[in-house]
Amino acid sequence: FTQIETTTPASPEYYPVLMAMGTKNPTLPPGVHCIGKATAAGSAGDGFVTAVKIVQQDGFSAALPIMAHRDTGGQGIDKPSTTYGTSILRFFVNVGRKFSVPRIRLNFANAVAANMTITPKLFFDNFSSSSTDGLTVINNTNYAASERFAEFTPALGGEQNMVLELRWSGSALLPILLPIEIDLRIETD
Repeated sequence: FTQIETTTPASPEYYPVLMAMGTKNPTLPPGVHCIGKATAAGSAGDGFVTAVKIVQQDGFSAALPIMAHRDTGGQGIDKPSTTYGTSILRFFVNVGRKFSVPRIRLNFANAVAANMTITPKLFFDNFSSSSTDGLTVINNTNYAASERFAEFTPALGGEQNMVLELRWSGSALLPILLPIEIDLRIETD
């Protein structure tokens, strides 16, 4: 399982996950990347991926991982599907000085449509605070004209660093294109 920080140190979030080391693309930095999340409930003492197997599900597709898992409710097995659950992506920015964030822009591969939801959130200074002020939930209610981008003006800031969190919860995929634009303004003391 993996643990991700929150602004409440006593209650981080836990997820049973499948991790991959390195990358096929030599221009990307090596590291450990989460490539799958099991449906098991995550908690500090439970919710684990117990086995992984690469299988070819039909004759015309690439081999994909399946994951066995267990939690207090029992055991199960998960395979990749076209239904999307909660996924989280975090971007860490180390500034090293007092700063503010006047603008963030996200570009999408698809137009925003029904069942697409991304909730942005900013964490500051090693997760000591967080805010959603100025960050609108991305869905077809708030972006009803099928926009292919979202631009925010949060006017928030921190003393040392920040994390932009994007949390998908819709049942339809809304891919974000790179680069993600984050304007930073260094504040003078």
